[in-house]
Amino acid sequence: MRPPGTNRLYCFDCKPSRAVVVRVEPVEPEPEPVPVPPVERGPGPIEQATRAELESFGRDRSVKGQIALRLARVLDDPELAEARLSAMAGQLEKMMDAATAGALPPADRGDELAEARRLKRAAAGA
Repeated sequence: MRPPGTNRLYCFDCKPSRAVVVRVEPVEPEPEPVPVPPVERGPGPIEQATRAELESFGRDRSVKGQIALRLARVLDDPELAEARLSAMAGQLEKMMDAATAGALPPADRGDELAEARRLKRAAAGA
């Protein structure tokens, strides 16, 4: 019981010590993480489409073409964050424009027909 007129719970002789006792438990070292080998995967759909388009323009061996292929390979990574995906897709689009700038478009059916007509006219005139 506390004596009247004071906030003391104990007399000077009975009061408990205020010293803080700190117990130190032995800490076991954490195991070292085992390195995970990278997963080998083939070319994804973006890389395949990029390669096909660059090959059709004959620019797959150019420096800008190789940069575009590298960007496409990164874009195919399933662990790529959405924000990074959007930014890199824009970079790939710019790089593809730069890689194919000035290249003749790939030959199509109309070009084949025009060439056939030119050959017929040349054969008829000779």
